[in-house]
Amino acid sequence: IIRRAKQFQKPLLRHLFGTAERAVDFGEKRVASGERTTLIQNIFHKNAKKYDRLSSVLTLGLHNKWKQELAMRIGSLEGVYERDNANPSYKMRKIDIIDTCGGTGDVAFHILDLAKLTRHYRTKGNDIPVNIKLIDMNEEMISIGKSKATKLMYEGDYLEWRIGNVEKLDVKSESQDVYTTSFGLRNVTNRMDALKEAWRVLRKGGRMLCLEMSHVEAPIFREVY
Repeated sequence: IIRRAKQFQKPLLRHLFGTAERAVDFGEKRVASGERTTLIQNIFHKNAKKYDRLSSVLTLGLHNKWKQELAMRIGSLEGVYERDNANPSYKMRKIDIIDTCGGTGDVAFHILDLAKLTRHYRTKGNDIPVNIKLIDMNEEMISIGKSKATKLMYEGDYLEWRIGNVEKLDVKSESQDVYTTSFGLRNVTNRMDALKEAWRVLRKGGRMLCLEMSHVEAPIFREVY
């Protein structure tokens, strides 16, 4: 029965969507998964220049507070101490962080602000104790983020900007200590693929921190939202 059902699955999807891709939600309608990705990218492309302002309006100015809280929940940014194979003593290395759906860089900037408060930064000649890979699919959002980084004087090699898809990261397995994403997972078409990638790139003991909007329970605010 299962084998027979699979024979009809792809033809039926082709009939409904003109493609063998599965149907997914996009607002109040159903679209093919590949089409959803394109539609979302078009939205961000059109609104890239006013994205930060829209975020402030939609969250009543709270989004930066929430992103700062996300950064604080990473914990200590003093670095990671590991035993060197060639030497029995422990050696400190920087914390590797991947910020996916990083957009214009708000989360990364909050992390760097906190990194500048560390003892390591104060005693090691203003050396930032983290390495951040910021990944986003939208080139224009990244361009705006780079401009913000210049104004904030965050232009060192500790912050790397990449255009990429969180469903298939061009990052080595078990190479990151922390994986962050804010207001991004909801825009990912194949979320399970993104979560699998998060698991793949994190080292043992690594942490994933996800910031998302929730459902509003209060009747009045729910209608406004």
